[in-house]
Amino acid sequence: MRAFAVPSAGAEPVLIDLPEPSVADGIVVAVSYAGANPIDYKKLERLGPDARYPIVVGQDFAGLVTAVPPGEGEFHPGDRVFGTAPRHGAYAEVTAVRLGWGEALARVPEGLSMRHAAGLPTSALTALACIDALHVTSGSRVLILGAAGAVGGYALQMAHARGAHLIGTVRGTGADDARRLGASEVFDSTAGDPRAAIRQAHPDGFDAVLDLVSNKNDFGGNADLPAAGGRAVSTIGAADIPAFAARGMTATNLVVADSPDFSPAGFARVAALAVEGVIEVRIGAEYTFDDVASMYRDLRAGNVQGKAILDVR
Repeated sequence: MRAFAVPSAGAEPVLIDLPEPSVADGIVVAVSYAGANPIDYKKLERLGPDARYPIVVGQDFAGLVTAVPPGEGEFHPGDRVFGTAPRHGAYAEVTAVRLGWGEALARVPEGLSMRHAAGLPTSALTALACIDALHVTSGSRVLILGAAGAVGGYALQMAHARGAHLIGTVRGTGADDARRLGASEVFDSTAGDPRAAIRQAHPDGFDAVLDLVSNKNDFGGNADLPAAGGRAVSTIGAADIPAFAARGMTATNLVVADSPDFSPAGFARVAALAVEGVIEVRIGAEYTFDDVASMYRDLRAGNVQGKAILDVR
């Protein structure tokens, strides 16, 4: 099979031929589409000396089950499925899923295309887990830092569907899209100090702050944005939980694979939201498998608004 993979330590990923996985590796899926996420390249930047090569890039996919290990009765050959395969990788003609931590599989429901299903797993589940962790309900005042990205866009739509009042930040572009997805106000994070402008416009603070962009040095700048008893979530491990607790706020460093939403029920929820039109899978760019290297470069450069989708067929 063809796969976009890192062939050896220190090498850049390239399109190469590899043996297909078998049922010894898990549930085997012929990939139709793969969905790109920043974690796809960030994970490669953190490889340790014990990494085993070749390493296939990517984790989100949609495709058809082709083989199932004995005793695995939930899925059958021919099932339309979508899920995550970080162990085997998803930028490949065939992948394998061993159900467990970080690896999941769910059926693609009627009314949802494989192409759109591939854009859901990591980013939509992360958004769902964040909105749940922030206890967003009707009337909640919610600030989303990084509202133009894939997770931010899903979070805007999910929170808007719950009746929240939404404020977002974007980097230069994406303001119109953020408003279309539910934000009533949008601040440009490249124009001066957006937090100062937000504090001035909203002195009473927010019930929930979702920060998708700040590192550990910058996340502390959110400390006076939540109202008393408010909540804040970081998706990149930047929240100083004790510091927020000392101010009467709840902070969370969210890892989606550890959340209750990373489950068959969570996959079913995001798929249903897409079928019902509550969330839109915003495909910002689509690439053929022959041009997968261009997708990878664009992903790393941050040149894609919405989801980048790889057509593996």
